[in-house]
Amino acid sequence: MALSKIDVANMLTGATPVANGGTALTSGFVNGSALGIDTWRITSNFQGNTDPVTANWERDDTYGNGVSNGMTESSGIFTFPSTGFWLVTAHFQFSGDSGDNIYVLLNINVSTNGGTGYSDAAFGYTNLDGSGEYAKTSIQKVLDVTDTSNFRVSFTTSSQDNNHYVQTDTNQNASYAIFQRLGDT
Repeated sequence: MALSKIDVANMLTGATPVANGGTALTSGFVNGSALGIDTWRITSNFQGNTDPVTANWERDDTYGNGVSNGMTESSGIFTFPSTGFWLVTAHFQFSGDSGDNIYVLLNINVSTNGGTGYSDAAFGYTNLDGSGEYAKTSIQKVLDVTDTSNFRVSFTTSSQDNNHYVQTDTNQNASYAIFQRLGDT
């Protein structure tokens, strides 16, 4: 028996079933909610302990930046545009000012009650041996965002002598955060 081609576009009606293990994804959407990546960076250097990092955030807008998924930011507080599983990644570049063996801490802070209280959700340390030293810290947290009106994220930096700098740039990512929607919960 010879097989012939089937004109699927004209002869098939209704929904096409998905094979076992398939995702049924089309155009990067999951049940109507877009997947995507949104990158935000800090544009001006600052010194010392900061809780939260509030000033000079901008969405990455240079050199082929990634797809925006609609995160919003106000005074360093980030709000999610849709529910689902989200991967939050922070990469911060630090430099030392003075002193020896300065530890520097970076935190991802999460609020599930509209921003009235934050908990440390992820942290990372790095060490600076003094003036002229540079180090980068990267941390991640997967969140199950179940309510966009109550979930918030912020970032905190601190050091043992409050004498570190966060290195930034307005044209490239030095200290920045990436928000990636992974899918539905």
